[in-house]
Amino acid sequence: AAAQRAGLEQRVDSMEAWLRHAEERLAALQAGNRVIASYSGVALQQQRLTREISVAQQAYTQAVTEREAAVAKELEQTPALLVVDPL
Repeated sequence: AAAQRAGLEQRVDSMEAWLRHAEERLAALQAGNRVIASYSGVALQQQRLTREISVAQQAYTQAVTEREAAVAKELEQTPALLVVDPL
């Protein structure tokens, strides 16, 4: 379970980086093009980046959910110890 969680941690980091990169590219596009005419090449690029962000958000959310499930499973499999201190 620990190895699975570690792999999922890497996946979450990767998905977060992908999402952040797509958001930065969209922000740069919008900063460089204050007015975007409909049906222009820039508008098409903006739509593509918006779709990519949507897919990246879904992938990131799924990765986080899977990581949380792996952490819960790891906690379930971890034995609990109770230390009794005699007085």
